Amino acid sequence: MKSVWFFGLASLALLLALAAYLAPLQPPLVVLQMTFSPAAFQAVTSQWGPAGVALFRSHLLPDFGLMLCYALYGVCTVRYTRLFQMRHVPPIFWYSIMPLAALADVSENCFHLALTAPGAQPADWWYGAAGASASVKFALIVLFLGAAIWRGFRLRRPR
Repeated sequence: MKSVWFFGLASLALLLALAAYLAPLQPPLVVLQMTFSPAAFQAVTSQWGPAGVALFRSHLLPDFGLMLCYALYGVCTVRYTRLFQMRHVPPIFWYSIMPLAALADVSENCFHLALTAPGAQPADWWYGAAGASASVKFALIVLFLGAAIWRGFRLRRPR
């Protein structure tokens, strides 16, 4: 159970630290993550300017640490809590959600590194792939956290 708290709090701390670090970016990072075309992506990065793009690129390495923490948080939560002990859903499903979200995040970051590299001339489909990776990441995290909250309420309710 200590590992659940450790990885949960480490994930939260890293998320908040990265959010504070990237706070100067306008529009915010999430806007870039939800772009699917070269024009939309370049509209955001042009508003950021070279300094903003450099700031964005510099956050990607620590972001890999965040991914590792939230993947391990998910695995430990399934393993050490009752939240995901469900009759009709096998545990392997829940074990896989947060690591899959982290893999989607890794994919997104790799695309973003390539898309923001000096002199990069990527194929147009890379922009859509980066946006799709971000969408999958967000959907899986929301699924996991939503299920955990829902089960937490269900487990507290008297039968």
